[in-house]
Amino acid sequence: PAELVLDMGREVVGSLALQITVLQPAQILVRYGEALCQVLDPTLVQPDDAADERFCRDVGPWVLRSKARHAFRYLRLSATECSVALENLWAEHFAYTGPWRGQFSCADRLLNRVWALCVDTLAACTREVIEDAPTRGAAASSVLA
Repeated sequence: PAELVLDMGREVVGSLALQITVLQPAQILVRYGEALCQVLDPTLVQPDDAADERFCRDVGPWVLRSKARHAFRYLRLSATECSVALENLWAEHFAYTGPWRGQFSCADRLLNRVWALCVDTLAACTREVIEDAPTRGAAASSVLA
């Protein structure tokens, strides 16, 4: 099998799209991870946030889109046949864009950075409801509906 490990350079909360060309029918596996070891070691039990996605495709050009929102920095792409060409890859970042009413600022740069990190985390974990993790909101939303 052909494999490729990618580092997105930062945590991404959102969906993934792959533009590929398949020359022989193939099964493509996408593994998501927030830590490199989550995508490198297939024996590790993956948390809910780092689920694998499998795609089976016949010959031709395809755009594969993730079926769910994921939180990841690292990706491992595997194909059962070496005749799959990756043409393009992009991630759509999801975050809360509503108005923020709170603010914080002080002379301590570290505290300001901690505040900014907290705001980013809250934005990643807020959709229709506040979530404990970016990928577990679907269950909470269905319970509230």
